[in-house]
Amino acid sequence: MVVYCTKCGAENQNDAKYCQNCGESLKAKENYEEKRPLVSAGLNLLIAGLGFVYLKEYPKALLSFVIVVIGALIGGWILAIIALFLVMVWSYIETDKINSKSMDGN
Repeated sequence: MVVYCTKCGAENQNDAKYCQNCGESLKAKENYEEKRPLVSAGLNLLIAGLGFVYLKEYPKALLSFVIVVIGALIGGWILAIIALFLVMVWSYIETDKINSKSMDGN
């Protein structure tokens, strides 16, 4: 079986840890588990900010929770639902960013 380098596209042996062409680590890409944007967004329906806990972005999780609670206190349920929707969209976008960075090796 052949493993392809995600940086330069060179073929490498299955047990190779580094690309024989450019030296890029092949092991780091192998261990990466892609996060699912819909799971991240959907978890916010259970508890606001839970989608960011899934991403291990704890400060953003706390901020999301606070935003939705303040929205509920100031504007009632309508503002809380709007804030929750925005948190879900934010969580979805952040998941895509994290996945892109991890796949690019940054």
